[in-house]
Amino acid sequence: MQSTTAWPRLDTVLNESTNLIHNVTHLTQPNENHSDIHTIEQHGAGSILAMQIWFMTSFILGVTGNCFVLHAIIYYQAMKLDEMSVWIIENLSVFDILNCFFVLLPSIITYIKYPSLAFGPKFCIIQSIYLHMFLVGNIVLINLLLLNKIYRCTFPLTNLATSRRQKACLSAGTIAWSALSPAWNLLRILRWGSSVKYDPIMRICHIDFEEEYATVGYIRDILLRTAYFLMAGLPTIILVISNFILVGIAFMKSRSGVNKMNIVIV
Repeated sequence: MQSTTAWPRLDTVLNESTNLIHNVTHLTQPNENHSDIHTIEQHGAGSILAMQIWFMTSFILGVTGNCFVLHAIIYYQAMKLDEMSVWIIENLSVFDILNCFFVLLPSIITYIKYPSLAFGPKFCIIQSIYLHMFLVGNIVLINLLLLNKIYRCTFPLTNLATSRRQKACLSAGTIAWSALSPAWNLLRILRWGSSVKYDPIMRICHIDFEEEYATVGYIRDILLRTAYFLMAGLPTIILVISNFILVGIAFMKSRSGVNKMNIVIV
């Protein structure tokens, strides 16, 4: 007997994407009474311009800065750190560049010609699935960088050499943890029928959290909050704690009062 709760195919969801996305009726014809127009009027042209400048500046600096870092590390071995720290920084640069191209660039392109959504409703759904993947990867890598530094400070005589296997495991683990975000979003769309919302100010598509929390039951609400905590909340808490630990270790190892004050400020 076939289950009545069978999952819909992703291609079916994409083909019905016009019905799935909320607040994107301007994809065909802009409506003066549409909520997007009211939202834009409420924020004003200044806010839109500021967002455009912010996105474009972030994209240019993100791509050029991280490409410069990768070039300096790969071709000139400019960073005189232990191998694992350098490898983590390389991974951070790659995740930043991917975030620039897959999150910032679509928004910038969409800013150029309002009100059309440059890549259409199908891309809007795809973007809502992978939207936070690179952010989660960044948080994980920053945590790993700090934890590695704490380990090096605690055990300074440990061999600084890093094997290829260790590097591969770190990258694979980061990708796997980051993939939890798109997998979770895909589950919400296919299994729970969550809607995708287009933000007319930031020009980004994301799952409609407000509607989702209003319609999900008690168990799903717990699952939602637990997933957000594991993907972003827990790594952020670890990041804050590890920062305090690293500062504490550096503070105790420093003998100069000036150095201790600088460490606390940093």
